[in-house]
Amino acid sequence: MEVGRTRIGPDNAGRNLEVINKIDLHHLDGFLSGLRRLLDEAGLVTDPDILAHYASDWTQKNATLPVAVARPRNTVEVSAVLAYCHKAGWPIVVQGGLTGLSGGATPQPGELALSLDRLSGIEQVDPVSGHMIVKAGTTLATVQEAAAEHGMMFALDLASSGSCTIGGNIATNAGGNRVLRYGMMRNLLLGLECVLADGRVLSSLNVMLKDNAGYDLKQLFIGAEGTLGVITRAVLRLHPAPSERLSMLIALHSFADMTALLATLRGDLGSSLCAFEAMWSSYFECALSNLQLARPFAESYPYYALVEFELLDLGRDREFVETCLYRVIEAGNAADAMVAGSLAETVRLWRIREAAGELLQRLSPAISYDVSLPLPRMDEFVKAVT
Repeated sequence: MEVGRTRIGPDNAGRNLEVINKIDLHHLDGFLSGLRRLLDEAGLVTDPDILAHYASDWTQKNATLPVAVARPRNTVEVSAVLAYCHKAGWPIVVQGGLTGLSGGATPQPGELALSLDRLSGIEQVDPVSGHMIVKAGTTLATVQEAAAEHGMMFALDLASSGSCTIGGNIATNAGGNRVLRYGMMRNLLLGLECVLADGRVLSSLNVMLKDNAGYDLKQLFIGAEGTLGVITRAVLRLHPAPSERLSMLIALHSFADMTALLATLRGDLGSSLCAFEAMWSSYFECALSNLQLARPFAESYPYYALVEFELLDLGRDREFVETCLYRVIEAGNAADAMVAGSLAETVRLWRIREAAGELLQRLSPAISYDVSLPLPRMDEFVKAVT
């Protein structure tokens, strides 16, 4: 059987894609009839018009209709589908919110799409212990809203929060805008439940922050993109919600000024610094012109930093942050700066940074990649790529 492009299970259970592509309709009908017995009426999609929605990720590239889409409602049904496909040797591609940009959720010819869009919902929120139990198909925005209702915060933050799902966030080990303070998705997960290729359920729904009891099996599935199994439920770590977030855009003359700014803000403001997004002028100007966004400064600069702080004491902390910024400007480490004075201004500033996904489609054909670099090598890498 194949899950997420990597073939797993006994060698004699696999069937390569060339054979699947040549499979006769009678064999396909028999396969789908077996699936229908495992799911309810809405659990199996074969209508080509509906299948088109599941034909690719957000890039719309290499779109391929799956032979069908299985939409299980719970872990039991996910297990049944995987066990059935494993026995039949039928390849599967796992899909969450289809917001990815690297083709991991795009079907290849002959594949069955396993969508978790019906496996959604929040099962428990515990603000005292600081955790939440959710189903894998729940959108990130739904999780964020549920945490906020209890005075808490789920720290992962992505531009696609309204569509991306927790299962996909875990499977890709998503980072997001606040990785500087809270870390990757790996750091925000206490436990998970997943289904292996042959249908066996592995449950490790730990709710304890401290857990030194043997192997931490959940780590194997974080970032594995469905190649080892299908994530079905998760225990998420919550943090107290800040009273306010303060965003500012800082213009800089050099990358050395950028790193000096980061070091100063980290040193003076510590954990209140939750986001530091570097933008080069080539990207900045492209975003402004292509999306017709308002220009924040009268002049253009080589580098920009979009910075966000979490404030616990609104009056005291805001004054301290702004005083720190003024010192940075006076020291010559910043060319100009603007502080968002309202929610609308905050949204406008972050719109520039979050335009990257839209630009990929507008500037197509384009190559999308996501790499991590040591900070001292970053500017050298960008110049070489340019």
